[in-house]
Amino acid sequence: MLRAAEPFLGPPPQLDELRYLLLDRAEEISAEFYRTITSSVDAAPFIENEEKLARLHRSLGQWMEAFLSTPPESQERAELAVRMTVTHLRIGMPLELTMLGHKTLRGIMTRELMERWPAGDRLGLIQATERLQRAFDYDLLLMVSCYHGEAVARADAAGTGMKRANERLEQSLQAQEGLLRTTSHELRTPLAGLVGMLRMLKRGVYKQEEERQAALDDALGAAHHLQALTDDLLHLARLDLGRDSFQRVNFSVRAASEEVLRRLESRAQELGRDLPAAVA
Repeated sequence: MLRAAEPFLGPPPQLDELRYLLLDRAEEISAEFYRTITSSVDAAPFIENEEKLARLHRSLGQWMEAFLSTPPESQERAELAVRMTVTHLRIGMPLELTMLGHKTLRGIMTRELMERWPAGDRLGLIQATERLQRAFDYDLLLMVSCYHGEAVARADAAGTGMKRANERLEQSLQAQEGLLRTTSHELRTPLAGLVGMLRMLKRGVYKQEEERQAALDDALGAAHHLQALTDDLLHLARLDLGRDSFQRVNFSVRAASEEVLRRLESRAQELGRDLPAAVA
């Protein structure tokens, strides 16, 4: 099912050089993750004793090694995702808590990458950060897909018969593919802006320091947009569990539209197309 996301997210990124950079800091990353997650009241029942902490530690180590070493579409990653999902469901861990842990690891590993990347190689850091964020996006889709599929399969198995369970499972798979396509499409816009800015920076299109700084700001804004989309997925999980509600928020349509146009400007230039200068 991850193939449905590839036209939107691009091919799964290679993290070879990031693997050695981040695995060297595995203990520090784990320690910071534990400090962060233990402050969550919802997480308390799952880490309340040494046995549960040890289980979490093993699971986190396996995930980090697989995340940095193997592509998301590999058999090893799929089997690990299924095993972790089954374990989480068995102990009653909700999807929103799993997503909170995923979001926490994304932030910690991104900070570690930025701190340990060679000074002066700004373009290399931007490209490495973009690959890491794309890898997390793929992993998030894999995790949500496995969680949703396993949960639906278990619910259906407790129904009135195997035939009905199989029919519901097929519907679930179709719904998952729809979710992947929709989510991937939403992730594609900031990714396209980020990749476009990086390409133009690499080609040296921006001659002035002010232009380069503006391009870097736009690339950072696209990365923040990806983070916001991850927050939206977490919000959807909470809505699905009835633990949250929709809220009305005032915003400027013109400002939002102009921001999207600015981020897509580099891509439009590559395609030889013009974008409107302003939004009415």
